[in-house]
Amino acid sequence: MQRLDILSRNQEEFVVMEPSLENIGDYNGLKGEKKRVVWAVLISGIILGAAVGVVSYFYGTPSDSIKTEKVGKIPLR
Repeated sequence: MQRLDILSRNQEEFVVMEPSLENIGDYNGLKGEKKRVVWAVLISGIILGAAVGVVSYFYGTPSDSIKTEKVGKIPLR
């Protein structure tokens, strides 16, 4: 019986610690400065990703590389 009391008290504490919709600041959506920051991060990420894609497309494979033989197996001593 005592163990059941401890479990029920722990569950009550857990329920109290859970955030409610009234306590969540962004429940009704982002507003003002937060919304601008989110959009700025998204747009800068898209621009940066596009720039990396273009640069890797044009400069991804070196054209002046030195050709070497392909090694099949390395002999062990």
